[in-house]
Amino acid sequence: MAKLSKRQRERLIKNILTIAIPTVLVLAVVLFIYIRANKEKTIDYTNAEESGLILIFQVDKTAPKADVDKVLTAMEKRAKTYSDYSEVYQKANGDIICKIPMMTKGIDTADIIDTMGKSGNVMILDEDNYNTFSKDSRYYVLAKNDDIVSCESSIEDDPNLDYDQTILTIKLNDEKSEKLKDKTSDGKNTSFYIYVDDELFAMAYSRKQITDGVLKTYDISDYYKAEKYATIIASGNYPVPVRLDVKHIN
Repeated sequence: MAKLSKRQRERLIKNILTIAIPTVLVLAVVLFIYIRANKEKTIDYTNAEESGLILIFQVDKTAPKADVDKVLTAMEKRAKTYSDYSEVYQKANGDIICKIPMMTKGIDTADIIDTMGKSGNVMILDEDNYNTFSKDSRYYVLAKNDDIVSCESSIEDDPNLDYDQTILTIKLNDEKSEKLKDKTSDGKNTSFYIYVDDELFAMAYSRKQITDGVLKTYDISDYYKAEKYATIIASGNYPVPVRLDVKHIN
């Protein structure tokens, strides 16, 4: 191969630089725009229209303001479990807007919608009253939403089993704790039935007297289900029902 003269080498280098410099500049600009856009996308979760879920609920326009305020409070508590940047507010026309930015990959939007839309009315029955309730007879409710102090989900290691157990822990207030203590005073095996929106969700069992007002369920196979219902129960119920009118997923 023939050697290039000095002038030919200079011309070749000049041609390469003529092509390379604009290309590098274009790539730099594109990279800058990409980094800036992704940075904004990473930190700016306040705009749910661009990065999340928007739910529009309708509520009875004749509902008392105090009941609607309770709905807003409970809904906001539920939304905050998904994102600290969530927003819940009521428009002038009465619609309730719930914006939840998607900050976690793999979130099941259908599950969020179900969680946000449930009234969350809790009813806890002991074994005797469960039997009369199932026969459509008169029954006594051990505890409802206002009687619950806290509700949490957890996973516990049981040395007697080959697998971890999903636990839902419900703490009752002082008045209902005394009722629970009386109900279990004989120390015999006792079952308690936990309903959410008239659906039997879980059962709690005691093999001794319960003195701390705490009920624990051990029959929930799915931790995410337990976590979902813990969110619903802990947030409080909706005194008036809401109806999903529109949903937007971005």
